[in-house]
Amino acid sequence: MSEILFSKRLVALRDSKKYSQVELSRIISVSRQTIVRWEANDTYPDVVLLMKLASALNTSVAYLMGETDDPSPIPTFVREKTVLDTTKKETESPDTSPQKRTPASIIKQIADINDALDQEAPFFEEEDIDIAKNLLKRCEKTLEKESSVRTEESKETA
Repeated sequence: MSEILFSKRLVALRDSKKYSQVELSRIISVSRQTIVRWEANDTYPDVVLLMKLASALNTSVAYLMGETDDPSPIPTFVREKTVLDTTKKETESPDTSPQKRTPASIIKQIADINDALDQEAPFFEEEDIDIAKNLLKRCEKTLEKESSVRTEESKETA
């Protein structure tokens, strides 16, 4: 993390939200002096406080830490996925429809998403985690349902 960049971004974001140091300190449950020290480049927040700070300032931890110049609070992989999904729907032709995907390509997509989760999960809010868990449960139920249908079909043909 670039400590100077962190301090500058913290001050700029706090000012853009029109928060005083006291207001921001109350929002993330730290003392005003803690905010003063962060802005003066004397100390730095731990991971938990970084996440609270990013949430309060409507940005990402990566932006605060100087890992990206994009202040958007949405993780990059989520935003890119949304854009890719929209583009895909617009350009989809009958021979590339989702029904023609192979199991191998779907499994690869799941693996790619898992890799992205490995990198981004520490920055998820509780709500994001709940959404991801619910989607995983739905995927599992879909696979279980399909598996039981196939089992029944194989019993009928035997």
